[in-house]
Amino acid sequence: MNTGKLLLLNFKTFLRESSLGVIAVVVLVWAFSSGKIPRSFMGVEGNFVFYSLFVMMLVGYAVMVSVSFTGLIKRKTSRFYHLILVLPERPSRYLFIESLPALALAEVASVLVGVILYRSSCARPSWLFLPILGSSLFIFGLSMLSLAVTLQVSNVRTVNLFLFLLLFALARVPRYVLENGLHVSLATDILFLTAVAVAIIGPWALSSLNPERVVLSS
Repeated sequence: MNTGKLLLLNFKTFLRESSLGVIAVVVLVWAFSSGKIPRSFMGVEGNFVFYSLFVMMLVGYAVMVSVSFTGLIKRKTSRFYHLILVLPERPSRYLFIESLPALALAEVASVLVGVILYRSSCARPSWLFLPILGSSLFIFGLSMLSLAVTLQVSNVRTVNLFLFLLLFALARVPRYVLENGLHVSLATDILFLTAVAVAIIGPWALSSLNPERVVLSS
């Protein structure tokens, strides 16, 4: 089977098995389109860039957690990934293809939310460059890191539940930064460096996957 047919089959299977991730995208986009966005983050470039970058990364994170909690775990328990690990070619190539649907879904949700934030403010188009770049790097790495962790951790449902609950704590970070007078530019730099780090760690984690740990964790 060539790569194009494999990608198409993977996307169809992903949409069927990861309905929770698709629902998460719809809910997140609806929430930001109908909710009240803090005005303190909308009028100043530095504040807007920080808030948009944080929210777009958080949306990507939420989609990844939702996808991992449904489709990835289902495939793992069915030992689907064991077949990939015994292929004669490098497993990382097929595992990367496996991560593409989640990556695409998270990227679409993130960009849509970014556009909503932009249209709801008086921001200039150039203000969206850093948020889109940073969130894309973050989602790229997180899609592979999420798959690598899911495959190698035995109590993956507990881990995903913890990551889901962490969303509620992370959602309070922008307001905490503003209310406590923290340097927004420094917070933005930390976010972007985090995105770059995840973009580097993700491919490394997937390429250095331990087949024995995958089998033992199933």
